[in-house]
Parts: sequence; structure tokens; C-alpha cells
Amino acid sequence: MNVNIDVAGESYEQFGYSTLKGTNPHHKNEIAIGVNVSKKLNKDIGDVVEVYIYGKKQSLIVTGIYQSIANASYSARITADVISGGDFGNSNEGMYFINVHDSSQSDQVVREINEKYKEGLEAVTQKTSIDSVFKVAVGLLILPMSIMGLIFIVVTCIIIYSTCRIDIRKESKTYGIYKSIGMPANRIRMSVALGIAALSVIGTIIGICAGIYALPIILEQTLANYGIVKLPLVMNWSGILPIAFVSIVSAVFGSWLSTRVIAKTAPRILVIE
Repeated sequence: MNVNIDVAGESYEQFGYSTLKGTNPHHKNEIAIGVNVSKKLNKDIGDVVEVYIYGKKQSLIVTGIYQSIANASYSARITADVISGGDFGNSNEGMYFINVHDSSQSDQVVREINEKYKEGLEAVTQKTSIDSVFKVAVGLLILPMSIMGLIFIVVTCIIIYSTCRIDIRKESKTYGIYKSIGMPANRIRMSVALGIAALSVIGTIIGICAGIYALPIILEQTLANYGIVKLPLVMNWSGILPIAFVSIVSAVFGSWLSTRVIAKTAPRILVIE
């Protein structure tokens, strides 16, 4: 296998790197591997893997397994002690992290590095790096799912409208009798809308439960090839409940539109139809 290897001179935890199982490497003979590397090599915590770094063979003990969308989890983590000082110093490409004593000066440090080395390297703050990752996540996952959700809401309104129109056509005689005995058209329309609302509430509750428990499993299976096996979804009820309410309103609105024919048509015509 040809994998990307991250090297840290200090603890990985200081940079915010976590693991799904076990711990990050802390000693010269330790290594943490990505989930896809673990699957392909059938290696788990405590197993020994052979790694060739700059042509030099290393036998390292797996101390942790992690997930990362970068390199689709075909990567590994080692400490700087694994690489001799000469070899590590001759590495002229890669990504390096620098701890700044005063975090408020990070922007200034980045600016000075970029001015000094110009095209030789590119320095960015950790905040900029994290923002870029979130932009990718929004573009690949959140935005498409939001568009799909909007489409589902529109389709729901159309389906409810069509279904109610068919039902009104079948039951037009009944509605005509109701109107002929003095029942207001808006009351008939309201009864139909309330029936749809009740069904929508039941469907929404089922949908929320499916979204909380089933959706993460489906997404994890879909994203497994991209190196994500445990999706860190945050259930924000301040967002879930309003969207659920919108879906109910969409269904009720579709049924209300479909019953306009009851208000516009005379009772005698409804009975004849």
C-alpha cells in the first residue's frame, strides 16, 4: 500500500487529532492507522505493521485506529522519533503544524511566513484550514441534502393536492349534501385539512425517528469508502422541529388548495357530479 503518513513532534492530542479506537502514537515503536488501512490489512490494535519510510523498513505496533476524510483514511500517524533527524530534515514537501505561544499573533505569524518564503510554501491558520474543511462538507453533504429536503417538501404538497382532488371527485355527492343542508364550505375544507394534518403529524414523528436512528447508519455506510465510518452528526432540535413543522404545513397547504372546488361549486352540481 502507498499511504500518507503524518508525523508529529509533539502529542497529536495537542493538535486536536482523535481516534475511534485506542490512542495516538506516543513512542518510537507505535503507529496509528486509518480505518481503511485497518480494513485492507486486517490489522487491529496491538498488531504489528511493517512500514517503509524513505526506503527504511520499520516494524511498528498499532496503538489506535482513526477516521479522516483526508486521503479517505488511507493514512497513518507516527511520532518524529520514528524518522531519523537527517531523513526528516531532507523532506521538502508535506504539511507542518506550528504551535504559537500567543494565539492572538497567529495571523501575524502566518503573514510574515508567507511574505518571507513567498511561493516556497503556503502558511494558513488552523481556523482557515478548518473553515476550508467545513466548506467541503457543506458542498458535498449539507447543501445537496438541503436541496433534496426542499424538493421533498414541494413534492409532498403536489402529491397531497392530487390525492385530495381525486378524493373530492369521488366524494363530491357527499360534500354537495353537506353544503345543501347548510354546512359552510370553509368548515368542510377545514375538516379535510385537519385530517391531512393529523396524518402528517404521525408521519413526521415516524420520519424524525427514522432520521435520528436510521439516517446516520445509512450515511456511514455510504461514506465508508471516503474514510468516515462513524458520522459525528449533531441533532439540533431547534432546527429539526421547525423543518418538521414546515413539512406539515406543506401537506395542509396542498389539501387546502385542492378543496377550493368545494367552495366554488354549487351544492346541486356537486351532487350531480
